[in-house]
Amino acid sequence: MVARILAGIFASVLWPLVASYATRLVSPQNAGRAMATALTGSTIALSIGLPLASAIVGMVGWRATFGILTLLSLILFVWVSLKVPPFPGESAQDRVPLSQVFKIPGMPTILIVTFATLLAHYILYTYIAPFTKALHFEGGTSLALLLFGIGTLVGIALTGKLIDNHLRRTALGTVLLTAISMLVIGTVGNLAIIAHLSVFLWGVSFGGAPTLFQTAANKVADKAIDMATSIIVTVYNLGIFGGSLAGGFIISASNAYALPWTVFVLILVSLIFVWNGYRHAFPRTKS
Repeated sequence: MVARILAGIFASVLWPLVASYATRLVSPQNAGRAMATALTGSTIALSIGLPLASAIVGMVGWRATFGILTLLSLILFVWVSLKVPPFPGESAQDRVPLSQVFKIPGMPTILIVTFATLLAHYILYTYIAPFTKALHFEGGTSLALLLFGIGTLVGIALTGKLIDNHLRRTALGTVLLTAISMLVIGTVGNLAIIAHLSVFLWGVSFGGAPTLFQTAANKVADKAIDMATSIIVTVYNLGIFGGSLAGGFIISASNAYALPWTVFVLILVSLIFVWNGYRHAFPRTKS
């Protein structure tokens, strides 16, 4: 438990640093694409790394798997130390107080959308195994995770191409695609091909979500980018925790079939806030 807590602390420190650092490596007009590239790792780790790690555990055991991860981390540490260029951090006089970040126009909307979207996704993703079993998903959980993982890669690629010039449209398209996929899964998810396509599209909608919300926050934060990034990561993790907790309550109180409908309702909340955030959070473009 202590090791898990320490890992969580260091991960929560690393993530905002990586996102902020990626934007400093490139010109401002390519910041969104740089962040999409940097955050690709976290999305791939979630959608593909978890099933892969489970498979390795089945072959060599969990202790050896942790040993492999430790070795890879040490190799990464050495590589970063030698190859990644340094950048100065924020000076004390330029640092924006945490309370002021929440008052930035558009930031509350972005935080609400981030939380609602992540809460929605993780209500179903955390319990995808019992859901696919209840749905009699052809190919089982393994195929569902594979389709979802491939979809996330497609979503990352699309987001990276569109985010810098079409942030609002990309955000609207992302949450709308989630809503459509949940609606289809909830109504005709027992049809194999349709279920497979819906899970894939769900993965597409999830793939670009972290980059979308992080980029939106960075655009409105101006000089408070580092602090805004940290807040987004915190809200993101709260959404993961809340989704896992809420999904467990839903299955206990009802059944797995209620999961996609709960996701559908929550993602509509995100859609409403994105749509109404045209002034600051997700501004309309002139084109």
